[in-house]
Amino acid sequence: MIALFAILAPATMWAQAQSSAGIWQYAHPDAKAMVGIDVARIRNSPIGDQVHTQLKDFTLPLDVPGMEFLSSIDRLLLSSAPRKTEDPNEEPSLMIAIKGHFDTAKLREAILKSGAKPQKFDSFTVYRPQDKSSNEFGLTVIDKETLLIGDANSLFQVLARTKHGVSTDNTAPILARARQMDSEYDFWAILTSPASGIASSHIPFADALQMVQGLQAGLSLRGGLVFDLALDTPSEDAAKEMSKQFTKLVRLAAKDKERHPEFAGLDKKLKVVVDDSSVHVSIRVDTQQALTLFKAFEQTTPKKQPVQVVAAKPEPPQKQVIRIEGLDEGPREIPFKQPK
Repeated sequence: MIALFAILAPATMWAQAQSSAGIWQYAHPDAKAMVGIDVARIRNSPIGDQVHTQLKDFTLPLDVPGMEFLSSIDRLLLSSAPRKTEDPNEEPSLMIAIKGHFDTAKLREAILKSGAKPQKFDSFTVYRPQDKSSNEFGLTVIDKETLLIGDANSLFQVLARTKHGVSTDNTAPILARARQMDSEYDFWAILTSPASGIASSHIPFADALQMVQGLQAGLSLRGGLVFDLALDTPSEDAAKEMSKQFTKLVRLAAKDKERHPEFAGLDKKLKVVVDDSSVHVSIRVDTQQALTLFKAFEQTTPKKQPVQVVAAKPEPPQKQVIRIEGLDEGPREIPFKQPK
């Protein structure tokens, strides 16, 4: 969860308002994994400034043009469908819907300047990055409040549904649960299939969840820090082992008072319950301790070093002469002075 939050949250840390209307219609229709971030609530929370300071140096895993406009983002919804074959080289589908307040003219200009090529799809213009790391992706500026990013197939599928007015299936279990999670948490994630199906270089957190058959997690910063996590494992034994390891990790951190005094007492706020093959974890931390935790992370996180620009020493001026050939006494050179 920390890794996922670190990857996605910086994309939306500087928003000043919230615009969630219509974002659900851009979810992948076959999504088995969804992540949502309510930026306004995070930014306006009591510890929002600390979250911003801690995470502002992180970047998105996708090198997509136009990302310099991230400061205009209000809301983000990520949805992914598992790969269709057993081929580990096949990338899972990925859609990112972004709500914000964009200067569309400047955004399109920046995208074209990056080298992305425009492509028509019905009435939409899809920009295709040419960089090898992201050329399978496309971007579409729907309007001044909506930007879509996704792999080409998923993006075309969502745009076709939008073009023909196909409504989102609000009865889909994952979408119904996502709406509920969205009302309770500022940051949330849902996975309704084995994590191995969405493991990808673009979603690196999934590699750490190979044993997980399903996931539901939520983080709220409205009144301190509230974290809830439910993991579905292959068996009750696996759930018990995961519970034991998680509890052990937190207790060790809480006892490391010399290097991490901010973790003191954290184990007492942890609740771990095993229910058949599921593990339920919850942590409740008040505002003051949450501030202490984020400040401690800020102090231990390596900071980006500023780039030092050193001016090159000017080369000494070369001697300039006028050379005269054909004289009886031989060639003659006369010093040349540049007129003022």
